[in-house]
Amino acid sequence: EFLSQFKRPRKEPEASEQRQEEEATPKELGPGRGAWRVEEPEKHGLDGKILRAAAAEVMETIEQRHCLLIVKDGAIIHEEYGDQSSEAALQEIDSLGKWISAMIVGAAMEAGYFNLDTPLIEYGLQPQCGNKHVT
Repeated sequence: EFLSQFKRPRKEPEASEQRQEEEATPKELGPGRGAWRVEEPEKHGLDGKILRAAAAEVMETIEQRHCLLIVKDGAIIHEEYGDQSSEAALQEIDSLGKWISAMIVGAAMEAGYFNLDTPLIEYGLQPQCGNKHVT
């Protein structure tokens, strides 16, 4: 909500599109609008047999690895879960949160929510260090 005041204007989705998004479950949401595409690895120049073997090795050799998901060209091309896991299981992401945060900040910048060169105070945030020129 706070950042929305800094966003560039954009076309609002049609009512039918908005209804679809509101009714969509996480499994139905893919990159962009709509469902994730699930395609054969061969369609993307990869060998499914090799991916299955690699996934088995990952599950066997890397501790606490519960799933392996490979996305290429916006499509899921391999998805595998370990013995104690499933598509519906919640997973801890630990340091992955930093990467996800950076991705969200980048997307917000692209969407025009803010600019890294603008001092935080101009967004109504008071830097804790007391330096008004912190960006």
